[in-house]
Amino acid sequence: MPRRNALLLFALATVLGLGAACPHTAPQPPPEGGVDAGVPDASVACALPGPEDAGAPWASRCESPPVDVCASLVLPAAGPVPSADRWCEESAQRLCAAGVDAGEVEPGDESRCVETELQRCEARFPSSRREAGSLTYWPEAASACLTGEANPSSPACRCAFVGSSVGGSCDIDAHCRTGYCLKGASDAGVCVACPDKRPVGSACGRPGDAPCDGHGYCLQGCCAPRANVGEACRNGLIEPKPCDTETSSGCRQASIEDMSGFGTCKAYRQLGETCGRDPAPRCRPLPPPLCELGTCEAGLTCTVVSLDASAPRQCEPRGIRCDADRQGCGPGQRCTGPSGRCVTPGSLMEGEECHGPDLCAKGLLCRQQADAGTGPSQVCVAAGPRECSYDVDCPFWDQQCRNGFCAPGTVLGEACDNASACVQGLVCANGADGGICAPRPRLGERCYYAGPDGGPSWWNSCMESSCDLTTGVCQ
Repeated sequence: MPRRNALLLFALATVLGLGAACPHTAPQPPPEGGVDAGVPDASVACALPGPEDAGAPWASRCESPPVDVCASLVLPAAGPVPSADRWCEESAQRLCAAGVDAGEVEPGDESRCVETELQRCEARFPSSRREAGSLTYWPEAASACLTGEANPSSPACRCAFVGSSVGGSCDIDAHCRTGYCLKGASDAGVCVACPDKRPVGSACGRPGDAPCDGHGYCLQGCCAPRANVGEACRNGLIEPKPCDTETSSGCRQASIEDMSGFGTCKAYRQLGETCGRDPAPRCRPLPPPLCELGTCEAGLTCTVVSLDASAPRQCEPRGIRCDADRQGCGPGQRCTGPSGRCVTPGSLMEGEECHGPDLCAKGLLCRQQADAGTGPSQVCVAAGPRECSYDVDCPFWDQQCRNGFCAPGTVLGEACDNASACVQGLVCANGADGGICAPRPRLGERCYYAGPDGGPSWWNSCMESSCDLTTGVCQ
């Protein structure tokens, strides 16, 4: 029996033995040198309604529901737009014509642009899903796409068709804008909303029960209250008592030598306070929670060094420096390199150090210096016509950077010989002995290719699911 099912059955048996209220367990004496944070709160009454649905897939599907990227769009009334069945063809023509007008597409490349963009649109909004009802045309987004920047990757263009709302048809979870797809072995699926998480005092732990909300945790069949700032808590799997994540950054021991798991809930760190992992040498061999100085409150970032370099880490609105893993920058920022600076994309000027695309200002490229000496290995330099360092430097998505210049890439139906040979949005659809650039594989289609004669193999990312390397298909 799978471990998860065994735990659920155990929880069910536990709840049935509890009756209608959380047990009034007599507090046990705290362990030496600590407090007992694992005793249930006897004052919390625990209602026991029937389980919502014994088949509700909480653990794997409702803890991290899909993000509805189209929900934030606020759009005006739609102007004239193509019909749903003509959208891909007409939008490809209009988008490519706009690219010619803007100088991003050469006039002689317009027909090839239309063909490529049409294939890309069909892959993004497959007719099979439109016919099945799991994609719905959104005229307001379609109108905003055609009157905007004419960028196929813009939010409006990506939302010309939207996935199913609750009650709509689906085959997999990714077809639903929110919630998950409830589907039997042969039945048509329907998008189902994830029930609200249960407040303190509710029953929990039985098959089909929603998890407790952020203010509680499941203890002996009841959602018991989490600890707040300054209150006793306990880490670990044995009699844990977690902290309320709304008020506390976590349970911290009094000292790193204390391995009991008992501690106190600490508040989030404020502007200018030290944060992150303690850099002291004694902390290097220890698990991260034991040397955590604290987590910044929402809206602040833990920089690698403080603004005046007097503190190892500090809570700031935007990062100043990033660490060896390129972490520690503020929202919308990028790291110039390992242990580098945090910068806004497109802000670096000529001669400034860069590591990667999109960091230099318009008209500049990030280029390797042949004789860098002790200076930076890559800097922003002025770019000539069609010069590039990376594929993303090219003005249109079906171009690739070859030998420093943008050139037509390997597009749909053309031969490829490695996993990264095709233009953006396409994959090399079979092995090195004869590949063809094709749209990303869909559910049930082949995604893994073994190299001939024991040579290198590769797999392609799936459109709506993941690649099962055992079966070699998208599942």
